[in-house]
Amino acid sequence: MIYRSILALLFAIGAGYVLLTSQIALDPWSEIDAINSRTLPYLYGTALMLCVFSLVWQKPNIVAVSRRLLPLALVCLVIITFVIFLPYTGLWRGLGGLLMLNMLIMGERRIPILLIISLSVPFVGWALVEQLLEMVIPL
Repeated sequence: MIYRSILALLFAIGAGYVLLTSQIALDPWSEIDAINSRTLPYLYGTALMLCVFSLVWQKPNIVAVSRRLLPLALVCLVIITFVIFLPYTGLWRGLGGLLMLNMLIMGERRIPILLIISLSVPFVGWALVEQLLEMVIPL
């Protein structure tokens, strides 16, 4: 029963993703292109639904519960929190927090490593995307 519930949830996530993808606004000149900003999200959502659909007829293997299930759940929770708070924190500060929390969950305890990674990755991303490429991330 849990297996089918997970499959139903994943299928609903894929369908919702495709539905949200259809709401992406396109520029007038990119609407006629075969490949535009909607193409990859459509492929991702459709691929997820097809994968889930192909798993419906398979019998799940009985597997013992792993001790790594809690860290996985915490990482998923941190990612969901990142997405929810993205409009409030901004991309680069949110990315730093996401990296810091996920490294802590995965067991990294060295403060210099935590600080260097969680500060340098967003800074390099900001420098490359917003300064070098002059692209504005509207968040």
